[in-house]
Amino acid sequence: MLSENSFFKKIPAAITLEQRLIWEGAGWAIDTIFWAFERLKSAAAEIDPSSTYPTVIAREIFACSWLIIDQSHMLRQLFSRIPLRPGGPTSNFVEKFKA
Repeated sequence: MLSENSFFKKIPAAITLEQRLIWEGAGWAIDTIFWAFERLKSAAAEIDPSSTYPTVIAREIFACSWLIIDQSHMLRQLFSRIPLRPGGPTSNFVEKFKA
């Protein structure tokens, strides 16, 4: 989970409202990813290696895994709305690894 002192929980008022909403949404997505990962680890620890398909916890494992994928996609969408400085290190990184 994000710290109470995290940038995502204390977004500066000096930035535009649109950017504040982007960063706030990113904070929620990151916090949700952390939460889902902790739940996924907990569910995985309950798997009995000697049993067959873990039907009791399979739904939770699937849901948490999908939640991580979904929120990662959300982060990518949100971050794509942040203007980058052309030729800057972040812009170059995005261009190099664009999907």
